[in-house]
Amino acid sequence: MRYLLFFLFFTINIFSQNNYKFNYISEYKVYFYKDEQISFKKILYLTNSNNNNYIAEITEKDSIYKVRFLDYKKKYSVFFISKNEFLKSKTIVIPNSYFKKDKNTFEFQVNNYAFYNLKDTLYNNTKYSHYKLSSKKQNRALNKKIGTYHYIIDKKTGFHKPILIHPTAIAEYRSKKNIPNGIYHEKIFIDFRGRKKESWKHIRTKKLHKEIIIKPDH
Repeated sequence: MRYLLFFLFFTINIFSQNNYKFNYISEYKVYFYKDEQISFKKILYLTNSNNNNYIAEITEKDSIYKVRFLDYKKKYSVFFISKNEFLKSKTIVIPNSYFKKDKNTFEFQVNNYAFYNLKDTLYNNTKYSHYKLSSKKQNRALNKKIGTYHYIIDKKTGFHKPILIHPTAIAEYRSKKNIPNGIYHEKIFIDFRGRKKESWKHIRTKKLHKEIIIKPDH
């Protein structure tokens, strides 16, 4: 486990660096259902509403943020930063040595999966867009024990491109781009037997201005 010290740089040479700007942070409570037991954890997503080619997924333990950063088909990293440093710093500088090249080994799966737009879902008298990511062949899904992701989208957040983490979902979206924009109010994973196994429930989304800069090692 590598812990980093992060510093806010007021003068930075931006050339030959990768700069990632974020303007929203969304908080979710993730529920896990197993053997009639329910557990949960909180997850934050750091996003750019106009560009979903990159994203940062954040979980917290003992005042330390674990950040999983992904720039689709370019690079990814998992690093740690104190919660206090993360919250107070508008610019976070990370050495390039902490990153690896991202190879979406699931990209070929676009031939086996698809997004399907479904009828709107009604929650508390409010209509939400609804789509799912599932196998194209039901028999294959049963044989390989493949589940389905359902996305329930807040129609008022159409200004924000879809928040996607699963590599197959990312590859399929980039291939077709046939799903509506918006932040999901809830994401649900249903296993091949039709049982709900995981559920991401939206708590809040707020605007911010934060930047991650990947600094060359030399």
